[in-house]
Amino acid sequence: MEPAPGRWFTQIVRDPRIQKYVDDRTNANLTGPGTAGGVTDKRLSNASSCIGCHADGMKRANNDIRDWLDEGGARLPKGENGADAWKNDPETVKRVRELYKPSSVMRDKMENDRREYLSAMAQVKEGMVLGVDKNLYVEPTIWTIEWAQKHYNYPVARSN
Repeated sequence: MEPAPGRWFTQIVRDPRIQKYVDDRTNANLTGPGTAGGVTDKRLSNASSCIGCHADGMKRANNDIRDWLDEGGARLPKGENGADAWKNDPETVKRVRELYKPSSVMRDKMENDRREYLSAMAQVKEGMVLGVDKNLYVEPTIWTIEWAQKHYNYPVARSN
């Protein structure tokens, strides 16, 4: 089922490194007014976008939805795209509490994930170290994505 016009929000999963190389006209087409939500390419740019932001693993952040809900809901987002439609529905609130664990629970999980990820990446990077003094390395995922973009001539602003 297609979302309602203006409800596309694919920019959150676009590689932030790529946007700086896009010319103004193309960038306006992708993010500017006059398109459904400002995005003409509704495909998600998952591979490069994920690693573009998560090169160090999970981002440290609070689980605001759950925290705000547990605090009584006053800080939950309001309006058409906010929590207004569900914050007073006990079944939905119960489901949100099941899906969204409190920040106090998630912080340890995120830190453990980061440690595991960074340990694995250190092993991969060790095999990719370059230079006489071994101080220049290549991040393997970004290197692979950029290689594929060049090899297959992907337009720089499109998902890949």
